[in-house]
Amino acid sequence: MSIADKFKDDYLADINVTPFVDVLLVLVVILLVTLPLVIQTVPLDLPQTSLKQDTIIKKPAYIALNIKGQYFLNGESFELEEIINRLNVLRDADKLEMVVIQSDQANTYGKVIDLISTLKNENFEKVGLSVTEKKR
Repeated sequence: MSIADKFKDDYLADINVTPFVDVLLVLVVILLVTLPLVIQTVPLDLPQTSLKQDTIIKKPAYIALNIKGQYFLNGESFELEEIINRLNVLRDADKLEMVVIQSDQANTYGKVIDLISTLKNENFEKVGLSVTEKKR
């Protein structure tokens, strides 16, 4: 019995995947190169408006609370009731994105929570807290 007869009945079931992976990688590269060419932008002539750009963009309002208990809206000192009134005017004019609270770290937790609850009771849903990065 020769060696050729010994291996004649055995079948090779192994598949070499290296050429398959190479072909897939080439297809991915072709896809990535041609994709920006396929995506086309639509040329549009957008309508113009007489409104100024700053009246369209919504901006956050910043409420600062210092250690003395004074309230500031965007840098100007006001009583809390006046701040709420001004925020309502901004919200009604659709110029208010959100309210950001800035508080001195020496303030008690309760003062900040009272301010947040006052804003929530006035239906200001987007209220955030401003912090600074801790220095290492």
